[in-house]
Amino acid sequence: MKNIILTTVSEPKKDCNGSPVFLTDETIEERKQKILTRMRKLHLDKLVIYGDVEHGSNFEYLVGFFTRFEEALLIIDKSGEINIVLGNENLNVLEYAYLNSYYSTGMKNIVDRAILIYGSKHNLDNILPKYNKIDEIPFDYDRKIMSILVKNNNEYRMITKGAMEEILKRCNKVQINGKNKELTKELTNKVISKAKEMAEEGMQVIALASKKESNKVLVLNEKEENDMTFIGFVAFLDSPKKDVKNVIEKLNKYNVKVKILTGDNPYSTKSVCLLAGINSEKIYLGSDIDKLSDKSLSKVVEKVDVFARLNPIQKERIVRILRENNHVVGYMGDGINDAPSLKESDIGLSVNGATDIAKESSDMILLEKSLKVICDGVIEGRKVYGNIIKYMKMALSADFGDVFSIMIASIFLPFLPLLPIQMLFQDFIYDFSQIGIPYDNVDDEFIKSPKKWNTNGISKYMIVMGITSSIIDVIAFIIFWYVLGYNSIEKASFFQTAWFITSLITELMIIYNVRTSKHIYEKSNISPVLAGLTIFSGILTIITPLVMHKITNFHFEILP
Repeated sequence: MKNIILTTVSEPKKDCNGSPVFLTDETIEERKQKILTRMRKLHLDKLVIYGDVEHGSNFEYLVGFFTRFEEALLIIDKSGEINIVLGNENLNVLEYAYLNSYYSTGMKNIVDRAILIYGSKHNLDNILPKYNKIDEIPFDYDRKIMSILVKNNNEYRMITKGAMEEILKRCNKVQINGKNKELTKELTNKVISKAKEMAEEGMQVIALASKKESNKVLVLNEKEENDMTFIGFVAFLDSPKKDVKNVIEKLNKYNVKVKILTGDNPYSTKSVCLLAGINSEKIYLGSDIDKLSDKSLSKVVEKVDVFARLNPIQKERIVRILRENNHVVGYMGDGINDAPSLKESDIGLSVNGATDIAKESSDMILLEKSLKVICDGVIEGRKVYGNIIKYMKMALSADFGDVFSIMIASIFLPFLPLLPIQMLFQDFIYDFSQIGIPYDNVDDEFIKSPKKWNTNGISKYMIVMGITSSIIDVIAFIIFWYVLGYNSIEKASFFQTAWFITSLITELMIIYNVRTSKHIYEKSNISPVLAGLTIFSGILTIITPLVMHKITNFHFEILP
């Protein structure tokens, strides 16, 4: 049994203070050399610096918008992220993207928010009065596109945005330098090739198409989303956080397997996975999943870590299969499409900035969207579980042993081995020592593997340690009675004082045995709080009879 965390590829690219996250020098240098090599082949020397671009979404930068595919443009942003982008910047493409995102009535996703913020910086708010929205076809996860119908003067135009492959198969023309040309197979392959290159460098690519409609079309339907003109595409830089690779390695160390379930294309997904250190040698697509039976899929999910181009139903199915394979599954998501999987998982994790439906479907909401938070939570949770087990073992074994010892002593002794008020004070000191248990360290060997709630070992431990404790008590009784001479009613208070000290000291020593499964000669790092409270309780045990022997109700004596 393993713990599994399912997450999407995208991670926010700012830290908790809102500052940009920078790439490592090694990554930047590698990309520089790759870009310079490609520039020499293309005989390019054009350099464009966008400057400080705010985004307001998961995407760090909106890096470009393109229509032509014969030239290239090198873009460098201030985070040190460098990318070669094929195609020329074209504000007309941004205008179409801006109109589509602005007039979509559904909840704005990260793509829409990035486009709107970037478009506002280019004063595209000014074009809105020229257009009137007539109708729209909302995005859905089967079509993977969304369309709006707008009117400009007397011209009606449909603008469609979505996945590259879905847009291209609905287009028969392409706009180049303001002119519409036939979208040949050669041009289609060129578009796909450039989009693939960008995706392999970790960018998200969203395609745009347009179609001039007659004034008779006032209500859109899916049949209208054909015979369109390919306009271009917008690209978004979508790199993982710089510490995500170390976090994933740490999760693997603690037997938490990270799997990626995403609706993104496999190329950008693979790029992000390589940077994050996730095995992406084999990537299954949603279309592959649909061809598999549940039995076949149950074998695939054990071997494959990355699944791309998934719709919400396919994500939910994978989560269900993993649970049926006896895994404890945590799912992290923040979109509407993640809601079914969040419900299906054992632990649904969302973030404070997620959609309302994602938060409603979650079991836990994180204030910071980071795998590090989850990793720390997993480790801390296992520590808490370990310390709970320690406390239960100590409390139950000590109580069982005391009761058993008192029962035996009551049969043979002419007096009680311990008075009720002495027992209460003994419990107070012992419980005081256990305050440090929640602060105790847990052995690495214990937290390296997932744990399920199991009390079988506790009952066995209680019986074994309880009987062991009682045997020690019986030996102490014999010594008190025959060796020390506390064998009469007149000496009962001496007997009770002696067992008060002996019983507490042995119980405090048991703490060091219970807190770790290691042998006594093996190093186990006890917390200073627990060690300090245990030592203090031992000292308090010894001095209690000395301080309280004059209080007659306690019946303590100063032992010789």
